[in-house]
Amino acid sequence: MDFKEEIINIIKKEIKNEINLEIPPDYNLGDYAFPCFSLAKIYKKNPNEIAKDLAAKFKASFLDKAEANGPYVNFFINRKRFAEQKLKEFQKEKKIKNKGKKILVEYCHANTHKAFHVGHTRNICVGESICRILEAVNNKIIRVNYQGDIGMHVAKTIYGLLNLKKLGLTEPKTNKGKWLGLVYSAASALTKDEKIAKEVDEINKKLYSGDKKLIKLWGETRKWSIEYFENVVYPDFDVKFNRFYFESEVEKKGAEIAKRLLKEGYAKLDQGAILVDLNKNNLGIFLILKSDGNPLYSTKDLALAELQEKEFKPELMLHIVGTEQSLYFKQLFKTIEKYNKNLAEKEKHIPYEIVNGPDGKKVASRGNKVILYDDTVEEMIEIAKKQIKSKWDDINTKELEKRSKVIA
Repeated sequence: MDFKEEIINIIKKEIKNEINLEIPPDYNLGDYAFPCFSLAKIYKKNPNEIAKDLAAKFKASFLDKAEANGPYVNFFINRKRFAEQKLKEFQKEKKIKNKGKKILVEYCHANTHKAFHVGHTRNICVGESICRILEAVNNKIIRVNYQGDIGMHVAKTIYGLLNLKKLGLTEPKTNKGKWLGLVYSAASALTKDEKIAKEVDEINKKLYSGDKKLIKLWGETRKWSIEYFENVVYPDFDVKFNRFYFESEVEKKGAEIAKRLLKEGYAKLDQGAILVDLNKNNLGIFLILKSDGNPLYSTKDLALAELQEKEFKPELMLHIVGTEQSLYFKQLFKTIEKYNKNLAEKEKHIPYEIVNGPDGKKVASRGNKVILYDDTVEEMIEIAKKQIKSKWDDINTKELEKRSKVIA
């Protein structure tokens, strides 16, 4: 249970109305705020007075305090106390349940042929943290990484590689995996041009159909990305995966599953495309195969679910993916439930909030404002060096490099 749910439970003991917590605009005002405007008619009091009365009643071991601020009750969480309390509960649970669950945790999701940016940093940190917490309470964890190595993003990068002069880029002798991210970003910007967009679409079709020339280039550049992740990124986070899944290994099987669902009546045909009608579940329409036969994320994920269960037979499968994909996962799991309820019950999406750039927009691999992971680390190393030197001006170079890297 998280802080928000704990606080809501405290409030429920005093009032029966619908409870909506807000996050204060300034952290000095607390972690959560409960507005009392809606209670004015019920209590026949000014919201400010209601807030004062309620603040005195809201108490919990994990709270530093609950205080009134105008018409709001602001809650201040004592994270140290909360963590200690939860660890005791975990240890107690561990003693009761000697044997934990076999849990597959899928995270990182760094696509080949794209930049590894600071947004990925949150994913890998959240994913690895969840793995370690689950291991601490006696669960067997299978760490897996699902990476997109085929699809439109690859087609854009391949287009860029075939048109480097147009992008104003030159292939470097080293750090080619990182450089591919810049190619993708620059090529994506050009696809606003309708003619170029059609060329990219044609490259995508040829890659799926097995064009020998393009497949050769795909294989070579795919290797650049994988080597970059394995030699630079994963060691930085001390992460070791049990299995790497790639979209290219599930796309054909996914198309077979989509056609099978159509044949068995779980899906239907609409203008050549295969879709699942989830309107009865308030989840809209879920497209699982395009009219031209090319697979989508959904196509591949249907096959991935079956493959992961077959290979590891986990009791639970956690997917660490941004909150913007919440609807997608609800649609995916509901579709799987239609033909394999046991598998669907194992699936769970663990959402986390997106990382925003300085302009307030989501950090992405496309566009000119992509913030590369190792550029960020290098900048942080330089900042750390300056701070260290300001305190220990006689520090030797080796120790300076070591400390600044650890801090970064």
